[in-house]
Amino acid sequence: MARKHKNQGPGSTQSPQGGASVDTIIKGLPFEVLQVLRAGAVIGPEFEAKVVAGLLSVDEMVVLERLQRATDLGVVLTHAGADRLAVPEELRPTLVASVLPALAEAWRQRAGAASTAKSEAVSEPVKAGDDAQATRVTPPPRVHPPLPRVTPKAAPADEVIEEIGSGLIDAEVVIDEVASRSAKGPTPPPPPSPSHRARPVAPPRMSPRLEDAADEQHINLDFLAVAREAADRGESQRAAETLQKALGQLGAQPPSAAHRRLRVLAQIELGRLQWQAAGPELGFTLSQALATLDAVRADIDAADANDLAPELCQVIAGVCYDLGDMGSLARALEELGVAGKLIEKLGDATRAARLLNEQAAVLMRMGETSRAKDLLRESRRVFQDRRTDDPVTMREIAETDHLTAWLPLYATMVAGREQDGYRIGLERATAAEQAFRQLGDQRELARVWETMGRLERHMQRHEEATRHLEAAAEAQRRLGDLTGLARTTEALSELLGLCGREAEAVALLRESVRFNGEKGSLIGLFFNRRAFTDLAVRLAGQDAHRAALGELAVLLGTAERQVELGRSRALAGL
Repeated sequence: MARKHKNQGPGSTQSPQGGASVDTIIKGLPFEVLQVLRAGAVIGPEFEAKVVAGLLSVDEMVVLERLQRATDLGVVLTHAGADRLAVPEELRPTLVASVLPALAEAWRQRAGAASTAKSEAVSEPVKAGDDAQATRVTPPPRVHPPLPRVTPKAAPADEVIEEIGSGLIDAEVVIDEVASRSAKGPTPPPPPSPSHRARPVAPPRMSPRLEDAADEQHINLDFLAVAREAADRGESQRAAETLQKALGQLGAQPPSAAHRRLRVLAQIELGRLQWQAAGPELGFTLSQALATLDAVRADIDAADANDLAPELCQVIAGVCYDLGDMGSLARALEELGVAGKLIEKLGDATRAARLLNEQAAVLMRMGETSRAKDLLRESRRVFQDRRTDDPVTMREIAETDHLTAWLPLYATMVAGREQDGYRIGLERATAAEQAFRQLGDQRELARVWETMGRLERHMQRHEEATRHLEAAAEAQRRLGDLTGLARTTEALSELLGLCGREAEAVALLRESVRFNGEKGSLIGLFFNRRAFTDLAVRLAGQDAHRAALGELAVLLGTAERQVELGRSRALAGL
């Protein structure tokens, strides 16, 4: 058992691996590598790569490659048999402790189910020629914790809300909009931006002439789909490698309109990946994403790809939204305005209407709740009479519902009617949840769960809130959604603090700080600073948490300085 040094905080045991502390080793690991080690540690002292692959829903080769990366970074893995591995004994307790309890339990259950299925498969008679099939064990589908059904109690519409035809909460009745919230309490974290959706559903089509030209040069037009599928599975590095390979192939081809256009598509997708995926060691930060996307504009001009320009504007707006400072938000609104004008020239009314939710999210974050509400109402008006089984319509209505659910969290409600506002917000979030389930959009579904958790916390439904937030965090870890995970862990930290689980609250806030630091989210660190201040005040004088809070203060200060430095360098074009 490694001994703790006097100046080390909880969990900072000294490791025999080169003298580095356990915390130092873990912090130096990429998220995808850490995820594999966590899963292996939760399974037990020993684990099989194929079982970890089943837990994480990835190929066994991906797990082995990530384990190889772990050894390259100094983690000494030992072989306990032909196909069994073990993490270092001194690392395992910290790895297990860093996993959310709900996620650890889900992994254990899934590993147990896979083991049972394997045992049954081996014990059954096997027909000749079926040996290969018999040795394969398909892991059961991932099951999220059961979520409560909402059965709200009706409230007098004329006193509390006015359910306008748009279905929005009426700000004139429920919400007392004020110019400043300083006397009412701090502004909550921003609602998730609809720009996080993976646009477009299918890659923009070329003209037949350009497609023929690309085919003649043997360029694989499927690289976008391959990269997006890898990103959706949380395989960020594989997605980046696919895009970089495509860009390399395009650079080696003779210049042509088709190749310039494909290069634009690949660069936009790379910028989207750097924005949305985990992987700071691969350059997946918000500042790097913005630099990549800003560099695309010249290529768009050269490629005569005006129909791609609106998409570029939307992705840039999404990055600026997640940066979150007022200058970035102003730019996000400007980019969406430019996208709207370009789409108007293309004559695509549906595509133009899809900007409304994104603009509403930015305005809500800027404090212009009334304007945001008007845009949400307009979006619902456009899409509510269309076919409900159309995926585009379903998505837009779901996003409108999700943003509407945030209104009670953002504005000051009429005294005595707050619970009715939260209840209605939860109704809207539940409607969005059902739609995103049908669409199979796990990223947006997880973000809706985060919203539901926040609403339930205000309704004093702490058990339900914890379940939703833990389910959101599990999905976001699997998807590599660091921005969403940072938001969720911060909300869960605040909730656990209210429930008297201070040590867990400090640990989760620390995790949120790390995620926001890795993505370079200015707004995320701002809310981390606020949460840290509240937690430090609440735990003042409690010696049991002094060391952990001191470490958290150092981590937060370092993250703030690094993000500011990275942002300054990006703005300077370095």
